[in-house]
Amino acid sequence: DEQLSVIGQYALNFSADVSGLCYDVSNNCLWIVSDQSRLLAKCRRDGQLIKSYPLQIEKAEGVAFNSANSVIYIVSDEEEKLFVYSIG
Repeated sequence: DEQLSVIGQYALNFSADVSGLCYDVSNNCLWIVSDQSRLLAKCRRDGQLIKSYPLQIEKAEGVAFNSANSVIYIVSDEEEKLFVYSIG
C-alpha cells in the first residue's frame, strides 16, 4: 500500500530462490527468474505457478517483460549479457 505495509505474502514452491521479478500488467501475472533453479516462471499474483521455462543462463539475476511485443528480457551477472526471448 502507500505506506509500504505488507498487503500479501505467499510461499513459492517451484524454485530454490527468486533472483528477479516483474509484474505483467497486461496479463495480471508475475514473471520470476531463479538463478539457482535455472528457470523462468510465469505465476499468478498469489504465487501459483502457471508455466515454467528452463534456462541455460548462468546466474540469471533480473527479468523484465514487454507486453507490447511479448518479449522477455533476462540479464546474467555471470555472463554479463542480456538475453531476449519471444514468449508466444
